[in-house]
Amino acid sequence: MKILVCMKQVPQKDAPLKLNESGTWIREDVSYEVNEPDAYALGK
Repeated sequence: MKILVCMKQVPQKDAPLKLNESGTWIREDVSYEVNEPDAYALGK
C-alpha cells in the first residue's frame, strides 16, 4: 500500500518575523522547517 503525505514548510518557531512598510512579511534570513503535524505523519 502506498500513502501520500503532503508537507508544508513553515518558519521556525523562534524565527523573528517582521513586517515591511507595505505590511507584508520580510522572509529574508528566516529558517524553515516542516510543521509538526506533517513531521508526525511522515514518521509513522
